Amino acid sequence: MKSDRGFSSVMFEYHSDESKFEEFLVDQGLEFDHIGGDDYDNSIEFYGVPDENVLTPEMQEFIFNKHGFTMVYLNHENGSETHYSQYDGVKNERRTLPIEGRKINYKKAIRDYLFEKHMPPAVAKLWSDLNGGKNFYGTKTEYQSLWLKHVGDLLKSWNR
Repeated sequence: MKSDRGFSSVMFEYHSDESKFEEFLVDQGLEFDHIGGDDYDNSIEFYGVPDENVLTPEMQEFIFNKHGFTMVYLNHENGSETHYSQYDGVKNERRTLPIEGRKINYKKAIRDYLFEKHMPPAVAKLWSDLNGGKNFYGTKTEYQSLWLKHVGDLLKSWNR
């Protein structure tokens, strides 16, 4: 039941609902450090997921049908991601559950295709320095600050 307290009631209901959401998924066997999401694609993201974790049919039913998300990203500890999309990318038709996740390792693909074959060593070093071999879990401001520091250092090195 919604109260008349305005934003405070919405905030506390959100935290309660988020806890119940996370608790269900943990009870189903999904391990993660924290969650996030993007409204532009109606997605939810799970960070710090062990490499072998996948979404079971029960988890998919809970996330897609009960809670209305259309995309799920599992960001694995090894840097790979598993993507689940409720809509196919060709006809934009809703898929029948369960959906098979598509595992992608962007770090490996970028390193192998771009940095090792097409980018100068300074850019490859910048990527490595910024990445540190891990996903970045800081705030957007912390990331921007780190990025600007590294870009500044790189530009200084080019002007020598």
